Amino acid sequence: MDRKRLLPPKATLRSQRDRRGRQLGRVFASRYQEVVVDRLFDGKQQLVNALQPLMRAAEATLELENAPAQRGQTLLRVDSGGGSLKDINWLLERGYLFHGKDYSTQRARNLAETVERWVDDPANPGRQVGWVTVAPSEYVRPVQRLAVRCRKNNGQWGIGVLVSALSPEQVLVLTHRSLKQIKNVLKPNKCSCNSEL
Repeated sequence: MDRKRLLPPKATLRSQRDRRGRQLGRVFASRYQEVVVDRLFDGKQQLVNALQPLMRAAEATLELENAPAQRGQTLLRVDSGGGSLKDINWLLERGYLFHGKDYSTQRARNLAETVERWVDDPANPGRQVGWVTVAPSEYVRPVQRLAVRCRKNNGQWGIGVLVSALSPEQVLVLTHRSLKQIKNVLKPNKCSCNSEL
């Protein structure tokens, strides 16, 4: 069998316009330092289009297809390319615990406008964090949303929003925040916190 026929086609890489290649999609079990799934995609493929195939392959490898209880104990930390509303809801519907950056820059900006109190991040000077105060009604399960902003070289704010199905305390721990320093000033707003978590 011809090996080239088995590989996805090469394409111009988005980050390096003068280079051609393929994209590697990976599901990694960080607790065990093991690769669960590696998949080669066309060089133009983005995570927003590769997340579901990667997760289906990971489910098959870990035998999670028919194990909703195990999926409910599985935390998925996902890069921003996999943080589309559609992908987050797909993962939440399947029972996973999601923790990752929202894909939409415009939605992140709009949500950041609802933050009532920004707090300096003691671990990273120039960065501020704050809880989004508008209710997360677009998700199929309760989530927390933590806005993060830092100054860009041009003086404007670079803004992102972390979406997580974990408790507010767990969100702060996973984002490497010092709970002793900012826990008391970053109490979640009632509309963004769900006690069922």
